[in-house]
Amino acid sequence: MHRKRAVFLILTLLFLAAAAVLAWNMLLVSRNIDPSTLTDNDRVAVYIEKARFSAEVAVSPQKKAQGLSGRVQLMPKNGMFFVFENPDRHTFWMKDMLLGLDFIWMRNGTVVNIAKNIPPPEPDQEPETLTPDSAVDAMLEIPAGSVEQFSISVGDRVYIKRL
Repeated sequence: MHRKRAVFLILTLLFLAAAAVLAWNMLLVSRNIDPSTLTDNDRVAVYIEKARFSAEVAVSPQKKAQGLSGRVQLMPKNGMFFVFENPDRHTFWMKDMLLGLDFIWMRNGTVVNIAKNIPPPEPDQEPETLTPDSAVDAMLEIPAGSVEQFSISVGDRVYIKRL
């Protein structure tokens, strides 16, 4: 009798855990915004699976060109979210970067390409350029090591929420 109760309790807990995960994912999807509605003045929360990043938004050519260049510090779980009107293989470079970065390229709310632990250029070095393998409509720059720390991988779903 105790064994049946224990099995029932375990199954109930597993069901409740699965229901909680499903409810969380449905909440994220229902609050997901269309990146094309964002402006340079916005801040967003970018959810990639279980990780959450707070990011400035870069939409205009000027803000995209500046990016995180010249910054001496980037807090953990913070970054810059780039939005592209037309999906393409948008190239980035590390010009005037003082920090190492991870790059996460996205298309239609899914991670499609990742570049990890890209160091800043040395003073006498030409800045590195990075291009995704396929067309993207968004990209997130975050502190180097974040992709590994949060086990982010190609195929992960991405949800965006305006802050």
